[in-house]
Amino acid sequence: MGDLLIDVSEFQGKPDWKKAKSKLKGVYIRVGLRGSLAKTAPQDYKKIRFDKSWKYNLSGVQAYCIPFGPYLFPTAITDAEALEEAKWFYDQVKDLDMDYPPILDSENVWGTNKEPGRANSLSKTERTRLLKIITDYFNARGMNIGIYASASWFTSHLDMSKFPQCVIDCTWVADSTGAVDYKGYYWLHQYGQGKCDGFSGNVDMNRVCGKIPAVKTSSKPKEVKADPVDVLLQIAQSEVGYHEGPNNSNKYGDEMHSIQPRNMDKNAPWCDAFVDWCVLQMCKKFGYGADMARKVLCGDFDDYTYFSVNLYKKAGRWTTKPGRGYQIFFGGDGHTGWVKSVDSKIHTIEGNKGDQVRECSYSLNDSKIIGYGMPRYDLITGTVSVEEPIVNKNDGILRRGSTGKAVRFVQLCLGGLDDDGSFGWKTLSAVVEFQKSHGLEADGEVGPLTFAAILSTMPLIKKGDKGRYVKALQVALGGLEVDGSFGPLTDSVVREFQKAHSLVVDGEVGKKTWTAIFKYCFC
Repeated sequence: MGDLLIDVSEFQGKPDWKKAKSKLKGVYIRVGLRGSLAKTAPQDYKKIRFDKSWKYNLSGVQAYCIPFGPYLFPTAITDAEALEEAKWFYDQVKDLDMDYPPILDSENVWGTNKEPGRANSLSKTERTRLLKIITDYFNARGMNIGIYASASWFTSHLDMSKFPQCVIDCTWVADSTGAVDYKGYYWLHQYGQGKCDGFSGNVDMNRVCGKIPAVKTSSKPKEVKADPVDVLLQIAQSEVGYHEGPNNSNKYGDEMHSIQPRNMDKNAPWCDAFVDWCVLQMCKKFGYGADMARKVLCGDFDDYTYFSVNLYKKAGRWTTKPGRGYQIFFGGDGHTGWVKSVDSKIHTIEGNKGDQVRECSYSLNDSKIIGYGMPRYDLITGTVSVEEPIVNKNDGILRRGSTGKAVRFVQLCLGGLDDDGSFGWKTLSAVVEFQKSHGLEADGEVGPLTFAAILSTMPLIKKGDKGRYVKALQVALGGLEVDGSFGPLTDSVVREFQKAHSLVVDGEVGKKTWTAIFKYCFC
């Protein structure tokens, strides 16, 4: 076994691994890529495919016991595509006995006549966010993963400060100028090309210049059997009725002060201490500690609510739309609490409300509410970490971060989702799967084409029917108890709607009535 570590793909053809073995320390093999060139390679455009030599190369290195690691060339331009790439790549490598961690190859691609790749124009922020979706997906499943790029690319096209240390520890840098012009940490350096036994042409040459990272993360992956939002709200609910003692004494402030005395005071107003305490208890349920709780809260514990507001804003997790499990903030005295649910009102659980933990309700446009923080529950679920995008409230498209009855309608139509009216990662994943199964662009957004496809799947329902489609109908029409039972009252409202919209008044909700309901209620 030699000291040379190379990387290969279909461009190197089918090498003679028996001859190569004596010179190699190891090899990185490309598993696949997403087609990025519409004109140069239209047959692959937007599709994830295997590298044409992947199976041959994998069999070769396994047969001759050559240490190896896999890499992917991702070109996602939407969160939904990044999630798809994460799942695909993970599924290909999760059962392999690898020696080096998986790698994401981040660089531009050009086709014939200088055709630019579909991801070439991504901004630094966009590219970082999309790659982080993939790295977080792997890390949450107990597997390390790194990024390969040129020294200049790491500076100009990626913000490595957004990635956890376990990703930074797996960094692979390319620089053929001699001295590596990159100040960040890297364990592997691609320094140029050269000849290697078993290959007809040149191959990329690499040297190990740091600690070889482990394939598995140092901590055991968490077994998640419940939604962290559910767990947190159950914890908060169980505290309802708790009353403070003399001089503002309370258990929440005491425990948080013992963990972080510098900015968690004892015997002080404790609404934000209650919020932080709930997050800490939720994290403990999943086997995490205070460090994870701070991350879920976007940075730190603090009993000064305006500091908490700034943390959410700085992390891009601030919104003016309520959502289940969001942290609600009020102006004036700087009060805060948890959003328990949202329907025609906002229902909350708040600490230090009248010196106790209480449930409250507010109108959707209550002037005392200044906004909401969106905790990083995705770090606990071990699924995918997606930055909440800014939602264009005027384009009529539902996407991650959207809330309201239109989202709840979609959730009920798709099935298998909590119909909470909040467009989170589970809804995103369900939308992507629906779009793929109906031949639509899998962008994870519900616009006119996806809505039309959803409506085409809706069954005829009538009086006496029960189930999620009846619930979707009741949500859309409004003013009805959403119980999933098509009873006399629902029948009456449907008939009134049909009459008002010049439809056949038969109380049956078929294609024409579904279409009219959609246009009237959501457009």
